[in-house]
Amino acid sequence: VQLIMKETIEYNDLASSIEDEIHLRCAVGPRSASEPKHNSLPTVNKTS
Repeated sequence: VQLIMKETIEYNDLASSIEDEIHLRCAVGPRSASEPKHNSLPTVNKTS
């Protein structure tokens, strides 16, 4: 049971990360299509 719970928590973290990236892409806008993929918000802030 512990192992299943651990995997569920990790899956939820992964889903949250994907969701955050989708929101970030929407916020950045269409110009992000011509830019390299960014893994985190701080990286985007440095380049803009």
